[in-house]
Amino acid sequence: SAQELYIRNPNITQLPALPQCTTLYCEGCTALEQLPALPQCTKLRCYGCTALEQLPTLADGAYVSRENCPNLTL
Repeated sequence: SAQELYIRNPNITQLPALPQCTTLYCEGCTALEQLPALPQCTKLRCYGCTALEQLPTLADGAYVSRENCPNLTL
């Protein structure tokens, strides 16, 4: 079963394990420093996650979109 998660919280610093998440949207999570491994995730969108520095392990061929995440390196 597909699981889609949308997070918009400037105070969140980390997320719990999300092993079944297939789509994750993070918007304005300015305190979020890292994401957990997302082995089933085929779509990740990060917007305005200014503290995020690296991407987690994602599914092979996952689509990644990022905007206004100045510290994030692919």
